[in-house]
Amino acid sequence: MKHTYATKADPRGTYGVTSRFIGRCVGALALALVMLLLASCSKPTPVVTVGTAEAKAGDVVELTVSIADNPGIMAFIFGFEYDTTRLELLNAEILPTFGEDSEYIRRLVWVGDYDTTYNGEFIKLTFKVLADAVPGDAMVRIVCEEGDMCNYNEKDVIPTLVDGKITVTA
Repeated sequence: MKHTYATKADPRGTYGVTSRFIGRCVGALALALVMLLLASCSKPTPVVTVGTAEAKAGDVVELTVSIADNPGIMAFIFGFEYDTTRLELLNAEILPTFGEDSEYIRRLVWVGDYDTTYNGEFIKLTFKVLADAVPGDAMVRIVCEEGDMCNYNEKDVIPTLVDGKITVTA
């Protein structure tokens, strides 16, 4: 059955709106609202941040790496890039607050038994500032590519990476 509704501009209803059209509009609006709600409930993107420090040539210095907005991860493989003209990476290790099962040989590998949603410092990097290091900022960054971090269901978790630095002082 077709219903027409009069409008202020057309009191006779000859250019009226059908109930079928109104139903389609309401349906489309409801679908858009559901999609908006689902998007707002999606898991956050984790942020992995390398810390900063100051050191002199010859010093051994530690940087911590922290994670925020962790949606739940069970495994990761991290590589590290840093200024090799100023720094030597001596060690990379998982902090006990995050977990114990890790291995570092050029890349830091960690695998848990379940998703962890821990937020805070979770990695310690130990560097030696080279004896002939020129004063200035030595950048330190995490390398994490697609497939290097996942949750228990083996779904990729793609973090936002924030570089750190060691400022070499005279």
